Amino acid sequence: MMWFSSIAFDPDDRRTRALLSNPQRLHAAVMRSCGDTGNNPGRVLWRLDHKPETLFVVSPAAPDLDQLTAQCGPETKARTTSYDRFLDNLAPGSRWRFRVTINPVRSLKSVDCDRNKRGKRVALLATSSIEEWLIERSAKAGFAISELEGERVVAVTGKQWLDFIKGPDRLRVRVAMAQLEGLLEVADADALRKTLTSGIGRARGYGCGLLTLARLR
Repeated sequence: MMWFSSIAFDPDDRRTRALLSNPQRLHAAVMRSCGDTGNNPGRVLWRLDHKPETLFVVSPAAPDLDQLTAQCGPETKARTTSYDRFLDNLAPGSRWRFRVTINPVRSLKSVDCDRNKRGKRVALLATSSIEEWLIERSAKAGFAISELEGERVVAVTGKQWLDFIKGPDRLRVRVAMAQLEGLLEVADADALRKTLTSGIGRARGYGCGLLTLARLR
């Protein structure tokens, strides 16, 4: 069984700002609320959207959101529903609006690099490259980007870097993030269900990878 949660924050509250501005603290708060000890973080997905400030969480166990909202202002509103009925009703050929935040990186190998070694991960910064990153992965993820008048309906609606110091060793972490929105059509319902509950791409522990769908009006 899977659960879908949304938490609407009051961005003017001092405690809320302190939580949302600290990626490690927010990650830890999400995992604690879902009863995750960190041994299997890939099963819990989350994404922070802005304007309005809203946190979305997909988890295999119903979360205890009181733990999370207690760290924020009194105007914080949380809601959890079963995700299974929505997932079960996905049908091939149906079309949806989507939003996802990704970590758009590629592994590049030098010409003299050992074939068995991973290449250096390089962040994609150009809008067209970020859009292509998602398009390249769409078939395996169970969907196709819809077209209108011969043009794929996908757009980068936000870019940012997470830049912070991690752990007692004071390691600097930099994570490229890009938000994309558009229209998609379900191609393989089972594969899309897996994507919606397991995520897409890297940096899922820092709020990347959660794809959400909304009905077309």
